[in-house]
Amino acid sequence: MRGLNSRLAAIQAAVIATCLLAAGPAAAQLVSVPNVSEPPAIDVRARSTESQHRSAIADARSVSFDDFIISERRYPNRIGQTYAIAYNPKHMWYWLPRQAREEALVFKVYDSEKDGRARWTAHTAFDDPTTPPNARPRESIEIRTLAFF
Repeated sequence: MRGLNSRLAAIQAAVIATCLLAAGPAAAQLVSVPNVSEPPAIDVRARSTESQHRSAIADARSVSFDDFIISERRYPNRIGQTYAIAYNPKHMWYWLPRQAREEALVFKVYDSEKDGRARWTAHTAFDDPTTPPNARPRESIEIRTLAFF
């Protein structure tokens, strides 16, 4: 296993352990899906951390459930669903400009708890107009896990 994959696995294990501790004994049927994302090791020949299409996440407090749009995903053997998000000027977006290899972005993709906490994190890639024209394509390695409490 490459060093990057084992490091992401360690981060993912820490995220799950934190989720389990936060859930406590009363939350036996809760599901959470944390996501860990980081860029791969930079190609030293490229000599740049600049990349096209930055990753961004929205502050869940700025996103209304009405902003989510059901989006169908078609596969050869089934049809699934996910959410897309409609534009809303109230959204507050954050990104890691020039994200370094050792920086992991950890966020919740889904949570079954309905007690007012964030259940989803809207996330996307976007064209950053400050990116140099010769920037390399964005790459990331992501791990998602289902955590049952």
